[in-house]
Amino acid sequence: MTPSSLIRTWIALALLTAIGTALHFSGLPPQVAGSLILLAAWFKARFVLLDYLELRGVPGWSSGLLSVLAAFNALLLVLLWVA
Repeated sequence: MTPSSLIRTWIALALLTAIGTALHFSGLPPQVAGSLILLAAWFKARFVLLDYLELRGVPGWSSGLLSVLAAFNALLLVLLWVA
């Protein structure tokens, strides 16, 4: 990972964290805000897995981990909307 891509990834993670915090205090209905926060968390997890752990070039591992991550995120979204 080059220093410039590391900085871009760090900035993206910081922005997604700020978006999640802003959504928490936005006054949106809990299901809507929670869904958007989970979406931001999913993008953050993708950045960490693919960029920081450098799994972008490893097709088997990256697709497997991202599939599990997507399934877990879908489960959390269902639980959020059912509750």
